Amino acid sequence: MTENLHYIGSEALSVLAQGPISYRNEIAPQGTLTLVQLLRTQREDIVLSATRTLRHLCVATGFVAYHNNQQLITQTNGAKQLTALMANSKNLYIKVEAALTLAYISLGNLTTMETVKRSANFSYSLIMNLLHCGDKKAQLTAGMALATFAYNSTSQQREMAELGGVRLSWFRAFLESDDEYFRCSSAFQIVILARIITDEDKAITSAMGIRILIDLLENSVNDAILTLAADCVARLTHTRSGVPQAIIAIDAVDFLCHLLLVSDQWVQGNAAIALTYLANFHKAERQLLHKCRKKPLLIKVLQTYTQDRKLPESFMENWKHYKKLGLPPIQIKVNVIEASSLQPGKPCYQQPEEGAEESLSGTSVAEANSRSVIHSDLPTVMISNTDSWT
Repeated sequence: MTENLHYIGSEALSVLAQGPISYRNEIAPQGTLTLVQLLRTQREDIVLSATRTLRHLCVATGFVAYHNNQQLITQTNGAKQLTALMANSKNLYIKVEAALTLAYISLGNLTTMETVKRSANFSYSLIMNLLHCGDKKAQLTAGMALATFAYNSTSQQREMAELGGVRLSWFRAFLESDDEYFRCSSAFQIVILARIITDEDKAITSAMGIRILIDLLENSVNDAILTLAADCVARLTHTRSGVPQAIIAIDAVDFLCHLLLVSDQWVQGNAAIALTYLANFHKAERQLLHKCRKKPLLIKVLQTYTQDRKLPESFMENWKHYKKLGLPPIQIKVNVIEASSLQPGKPCYQQPEEGAEESLSGTSVAEANSRSVIHSDLPTVMISNTDSWT
């Protein structure tokens, strides 16, 4: 009975710690030690649940790290316990989930990164070996662990490259899968790992991943996938140069704005956070202002979910300027759409006509499409191929 309560309690804390509006800072001071202690239990479902809950305490939507919570976990020997599980557990899912949680503990925090890497038995080669374990879900989780360790860290990418890097062919089955979750997660991973992928040009790899994510934002009718895709876009908007510009160039702002109007709060929240980051770029800021001027409700939704991540000052100043002028909403022509073509639960919209998109220097996504089964009517976008390790 007690073990069942432990499982239920861990799952409840996991839910409270996730999403655009969460209680992770309230949970961590009182719950971290108990969750770390649950890692030692004999019941594997409790170990898995506690591992995932610890992960959710560390990082919010858009890969924003909570350093205090990361420190709490390392101070209670959580990193040591998780490393032991990754290296020694006989349960494959516990091994990969422990690896992913270690990556979350380390994300954006040099202190906890060093603590994790000093732990006995920790090695990137262990995680790379899990990419070939034969279980697709476990492989995908191992790939996410590598991508999280590599996120915005050239030093960790260099260490992985010295171990031989990874190959795009390892991810292709996921990228071409009928399972939207597999496509979404693997698309994010190849963008982050592009510089250590040895069998394809990094610009083509990045472009392929971005196109898949935007295609899912546009076409998926699964709220869980839309939530994840918006989160992945939010993460990519503050990674290496060229990636945010590529996302903006293929109408991500349009698709994210329409997700602000769906009924699912997690979809709304993650879309709002992604737009908040994109609004730091002038072109996306202009597109978002244009959308908010047509539908003032959008600004209210944005502000609801971004109270702890303020919209850029320039965006708010321009919005206040619009309100002061009292300009009427822009009139747009709405096409007649056959009722049979509407998707249940999805808003119907007409894209505004704008000038030709400016392209980034480098290799076009058209070449990426020629090497993938993913097809889209989105405009061609270019990704820079000039970034270096330094």
